[in-house]
This record gives sequence, C-alpha cells and structure tokens, in this order.
Amino acid sequence: MDNEAALEHFRQSAEQGRLRGAASEEIIGLVSYTSCLILPGRYNEVEAELPKLDELVEKNSNSLPMQLLVKFIRAALTGYRGDWDTAISTFRELLSEWRKLKNLEAEISMLSELSYFLLEKSRWGELDDLSETETFLLDAVRLIEQDDSGENFWIYPRLAIAQVRQGRLAEANEWLEKARSVSKTKPSPWHEFLQGEAEIEIACARQEWQRALRIIEKMNSVAARAGFRGLVSRYLLIWANLHIKRGEPADMERAQVLLRETLTICTEIGSGHYAMIAQSKLQMVRSHTYAQVLDHEKMTKDLKKAGQVQESLLPKTLPVLPGWRLAVALKPAGETSGDFYDYIDLPGGKIGVTIADVTDKGTGAALFMALSRSLWRTYAVEYPDNPEKTMEVTNQRILADTHGGLFITLFYGILDPKSGEFTYCSAGHHPAYLLRSKERLIDELSRTGIPLGVMEDTTWNQHRTTLEQGDTLVLYTDGVTDALNEKEQFFGQQQLHDALQKYLGKSAQEMHELLFSDVRSWIGNTQQFDDITLMVIEREKV
Repeated sequence: MDNEAALEHFRQSAEQGRLRGAASEEIIGLVSYTSCLILPGRYNEVEAELPKLDELVEKNSNSLPMQLLVKFIRAALTGYRGDWDTAISTFRELLSEWRKLKNLEAEISMLSELSYFLLEKSRWGELDDLSETETFLLDAVRLIEQDDSGENFWIYPRLAIAQVRQGRLAEANEWLEKARSVSKTKPSPWHEFLQGEAEIEIACARQEWQRALRIIEKMNSVAARAGFRGLVSRYLLIWANLHIKRGEPADMERAQVLLRETLTICTEIGSGHYAMIAQSKLQMVRSHTYAQVLDHEKMTKDLKKAGQVQESLLPKTLPVLPGWRLAVALKPAGETSGDFYDYIDLPGGKIGVTIADVTDKGTGAALFMALSRSLWRTYAVEYPDNPEKTMEVTNQRILADTHGGLFITLFYGILDPKSGEFTYCSAGHHPAYLLRSKERLIDELSRTGIPLGVMEDTTWNQHRTTLEQGDTLVLYTDGVTDALNEKEQFFGQQQLHDALQKYLGKSAQEMHELLFSDVRSWIGNTQQFDDITLMVIEREKV
C-alpha cells in the first residue's frame, strides 16, 4: 500500500540495472516504476519516461517481450487519460501476443486490464453486452485456479460485478463470498478496494443506498490518504452517482459538491473521460433542480430568443451532391441546444461534415456551441486536407478562449463525393456507423482521441475509409443512445445497432425517419432529457 516506497524500490532497481549495463533489468524496473505512477494520477511523469523505455527496448536483444511491456504502459496511460476504446483495442492485441509467447502471468495481467476497462464502460452506460467481459473473467479463473497466492484476488469481485449487472444476484453473491474467504486469509487494502466495489454493486441492486454510501466514503478516504488521486477521482464520481441514483432532495446538492471535486482532480491530472462523465452528471443534476430555482416565464422567453439565434447557425439547406442523398435533423431538449451539425465546402469538390455535442445544457452550452462551430469552420478551411490538424488548433483555441470547464465531443469527416473516400477524426464522440450494402455489415468508426476542451497538448489520429455505392453513413449525438423510457432504461448502443441492421438498404430519408420514430417511441410520454441529432449520408447505387 506504500506506493512511494514501491516507487523508490523500482527506481533503484532500474538504476542498478543501468549501472550493470543490463538493459532487460533496467527496463523491467522502469516499467514497474511507471506502473506505480498511474494510481497517483502522475500521467505526465509516465509519458516523460516513455522515450527512455523506447531507447532501452532498442538496446535489448530479446526485444519482443520488452516491446510488449512498453506497449502495455502506453495502453495503460491512454486508458487512464480517458481513451478507453483505444486502450481496450491495444490490450486485446497484447493478450494475443502474450498468449503466443505462453506467458501466463502477462496473459492474466491483460485479462485484468481488459475486464477493468470493459466494466468501466458498462458502469457508465457505454457497453450493454457483458458477454465478452464475462468470457475474459472466466478465462482468468481457469488460469489461476491452481494459484493460492491471493495476488489475483481481483477476479472474484469483478465476476460478482459482472453477474449483478446482468441480473444474476445469487451468482454475484457466490463470487463475493469467494472474495471474502480469500481476503480473510490474505487481507490487504487492495482486497478492501476490490471487494468494496462488488459490495456497492450488490447493495445498489438491493437499493441499500445507505450501505453503499458508507462503503464508498470509506474507500475514498483510504485512497485519498494513500495519495491515489487517479483512484480518488473515480471514487468521487461513483459516490456522486450513488447520490443521484437515490435521488433524495439533499442528494442532489451533495452530488454537485462531489462532481465538482471530481472535475478539479480530473482536470489537474488529465483524466479526460471521467471529466466528461462528471460534467455530464453535473449537467443532469443542475437540470434536475433547474425549474426549482428560476423564474419559468422569464427564462422561457430568454431561452426562446437564444434558441432562434442558435437555430439560425444551422445549415438552411442540405448540400446538393450528385449521386448522394442526405437527411439530418436536430431536436433540442429545451429552447436551446448543446448539439450542432454543419457542412462546409472544401477545395477539390470535397465537403466537410461535422456533428458535435457540448457536455452541458442551457445558454452556456449554446454559447459554447456557437464558439466551437465558428472555430471549427475557420480551421477546417485553413487545413482542408488535415482533419486532425483542424481538431488540434480548434482545441487549442477553445482552451485559450474559454474557462468554463465545458467540453465538446465532435466527429469531423472530409468526404470526396467523386471517389467516396472519407477521412475523419472523432474527438470522444459516440461511434459513427458505416452500413455496407454489399456485405450487409456495419463498420464502427470509433473515437480517434479525447473530447475538445479537456487538455491543451492533445493530438488526434486521422482514419480513412470509403463509402461504396449503396453504403450509408449514420452520425448521431448521445441523445439517441441515452434516450430514457418510462422505466429509466437507455435506448442504448445495441438497440441502435440492431435498428440499423434492420433498416440496412433503406434510403437516407427513410432510415432517418425510421430511426427517429424508434427513439420517439422509446421515450414515449417521458420528458426528453437530452438534445437529439441524427444525420444520414447515403451513396446511391448506380
């Protein structure tokens, strides 16, 4: 639990390896050292060590295992900074490589990282299907069945969490009891953390809110004393979410305090994804109390004016592209919107397409949206062939010109209507879907970086694909997947995917109308909580 002592031990181990000229010893010590920097949230220090690790790999004759260790550190840094999807993809690659090398310890480590990030995506509504996660966890169980060291204790609480989220409370309790039996014989603070998370999930399933709150408060206190700022930011977010779920009057005020603490720590250490979730939760809590503290009549009048101005910023007509059909609509949850979409003409007959979502509501989000749109249009023209550069300079200007702690997820693509080539970047936005008419398959165009407005020194990757004749591209904001029905269930990523599969082959306008109809039917008579934007781009068959 003494992380500082561990850091010093591994630093000395790396130094001794260096003095002996043993690159393999030095790199193992340095990898262990950088791993211990993760929980305190010292991500910049981890990044600073990467060039040294790369240099050591080059010196090592048996470089493949060393390369994989450094790749692991990069994936961990990427994940903890907020790009969960890229981290998960890299950990899958690493799992395959370590299996080829028959390195059991490393394989278990990769299963641990994969299960952690997949369960985090599930926790925050970004993953509906836990079947792959459960497979990874059961694989790990089989690998450690003969190991009684207690080092792989993590597997039992995580299995309990996976089971309770799938409604299997009895099985969850069985795994929790196994975790308790191990922790009794080999107690440690890590056991307390991992077991506590499983106990919180089960308490929530039973609606034992006070018990869950007591557990998370204790866990956060222990993590704070240990200096684990990365872990503290996560526990504060979970703590706030428990208050939101319970929903008593005093809970919302307490949740706001915890969420602001989360945002402060996340901003300081550069934890982008948790910051985005915290901002979204804070927005939701503020919305919950909104009507209780404002003069409804005056606010409605002011917001209506703001909404009219904002609506005027959206394209009045759709681009006319021979051989292409487009459909788009934005339905705000209130008078103003934090969503926007746009098109812009670029050299060579190309067209820039964007869709975006500000992580807030109200006039503040509307103003932030207007600024972001203006900056994007400026730099899209300045860098017509480099969407990643457009993202970078737009992000820099947003951070330089604003100080309100707002973020924006933005998907930006450059379409060549003649060839169908589509070059894109996604700043933390929900995945776009490319429907392949010929193969009747759906490709996912996932995020290539974190949202805009989080960190200054951030870059985005550029990806390319091609829309063949008959293919359709679907872009949307999280108002689609986060639409709630009367039972407070999300419409969800899987349901959207299933609908797209069902409507594959429909024209752009038909698909747009059908998808919007599905979401409206899902919401029913409940209040629309978030702005909904949906764009469909179809390349016609000849």
